[in-house]
Amino acid sequence: MPDSQLYRQLKQQLQRGTNELQLAPSAPSLATSLSLSALTSFIGLNNLDGIEPPDTQIAAGPTNLLEMVNLETRILTKTGATVSTQTLNSFFGLASTISSFDPKVRFDPISSRWFAVLISENGTSDATSTSGQWNLLVSTSSDPTGSFVVYRLPSVTSSFPSFPAIGISDDKIALTANAYTCTPNCSADV
Repeated sequence: MPDSQLYRQLKQQLQRGTNELQLAPSAPSLATSLSLSALTSFIGLNNLDGIEPPDTQIAAGPTNLLEMVNLETRILTKTGATVSTQTLNSFFGLASTISSFDPKVRFDPISSRWFAVLISENGTSDATSTSGQWNLLVSTSSDPTGSFVVYRLPSVTSSFPSFPAIGISDDKIALTANAYTCTPNCSADV
């Protein structure tokens, strides 16, 4: 049964108030294809320097977790053991004087790659920045402790992106964000 037909069937069952969804015999059952259980719980990153909101992000790969909050990132095992912790600017290869925020991280199981995006200024400080910059990392393997390819993408002149989102397909990466003015510099209007 095509996905669109299955979706319509499930939607109709929900509208009728059916408590249990009845899938067609040919439809794959999530219950038989996925086995979910909580293996452990652990404390994540603290909100370094009290930046509010912390913009907490986490993604799970085959053997590791990659967690990000404003200013910091941590790679963990799936049992919660810390593998490494560093500043976001260091992880993204940015100077420590550059203001950065709003990290997003995803693991794509189809390509077995990590994708991370961070917004930063395009200069070395608020006063010297005239617009924002996208910083995109794409891992070269499924290992988050390995190497990443870094892409620096300028935003529109005098514009500063905020609250980014990232989408991944088999042949594209889509980035979107809210846009704010940054005139005459990024300390004036953001």
